[in-house]
Amino acid sequence: ETYNPIRPIDGLDSDSTSAGRARLYFSAEVEDHLSAFLEFQGAAVDSGSESDSSLHQGWGRLNHLGGSASLQFGRFEMDYGNGRMVSSFDWSATGRAWDGLRWHSKLDNLLVDAFWTRPVAGQGAPLGGRDSFGGLYASLIDSPLGMDIYAFSRNQDSTTLNRARDFTYGAIFSGSPGPGMSWSLEGAYQTGDHGASEASAHAMAFRFDIESGPEVSFGFGYELASGDNDSLDGNAKEFLPLYDSGDVWHGTMDLFSWTNLQDFVLRARVGFDDAWAFHTELHQFSLAKDGGDNPFHDSAVVLSADGDLGTELDLFVTGALNDFAHLRVGVSEFFAGDAIINGDNQMWSFAQIELRF
Repeated sequence: ETYNPIRPIDGLDSDSTSAGRARLYFSAEVEDHLSAFLEFQGAAVDSGSESDSSLHQGWGRLNHLGGSASLQFGRFEMDYGNGRMVSSFDWSATGRAWDGLRWHSKLDNLLVDAFWTRPVAGQGAPLGGRDSFGGLYASLIDSPLGMDIYAFSRNQDSTTLNRARDFTYGAIFSGSPGPGMSWSLEGAYQTGDHGASEASAHAMAFRFDIESGPEVSFGFGYELASGDNDSLDGNAKEFLPLYDSGDVWHGTMDLFSWTNLQDFVLRARVGFDDAWAFHTELHQFSLAKDGGDNPFHDSAVVLSADGDLGTELDLFVTGALNDFAHLRVGVSEFFAGDAIINGDNQMWSFAQIELRF
């Protein structure tokens, strides 16, 4: 991948990096009552860097407990809902994994998960930390109205200044108002402690899509994560994301964290030749609270009190070269807004190939 310039700030040079990951897994079943999975990973975050070899997943699962329940234990990935709260973040060179226990059960048309874990250091958690993460997640299935309800507990034992010990409660609703149309709405409320302040924050996301043909779709969306422009009043109003996949929702350049952020987005997809598709997204970013928290991942990007963060245009193609190789290639342009001090437009291009055997 190449960034030009490396940050959306005037006067900086371009930079290119490359990353790679290899995974090898083994799975086993014992008479449907016991499942086991083992996956090793080697990842290099830049060309020439030392590979980080580790156990990515290693779990066992007791099946058919009390009929339709199961208990998973060990190290495993987790993905819930749309990935805005909990995602294995497969785009990352290391991905995410958790050590712990997870109970899964099916009650008529309701799926319920309960888990208690520790995020794996270097795979979703900072090195040297002892964070904990638990939750309940319920999904309604076989219903015209889709509904997910969740409650998550996070306790950051890392050395971050804004250590979060909070609870996040939320729900996702989805449906289809007509042929070829779909919508989803997610809302979340966060309470507890963010650093020394009492948290009271919220986030929401709405999406609407239309399929105008077998290979053509387009849609729009709006996403909001609350911010805080008064850090001294003892109330933390900024929403702090859990383990989301920001590159999926807030632009493929992945410039922003989902905090103090508004995102208006237009999307389109055109499929061709069965296995290939062209995608485009247009994002308009702004601060949810002017003068509040900086949503940029890169703290070197300094903001003024202006709310206009900028516009991002994403163009990319996905497809299968054959049964084993999949390609994703694209280019994005970020047009810096007035909120960025000495801001400059930034171009990002990337190519990713995935081989599965």
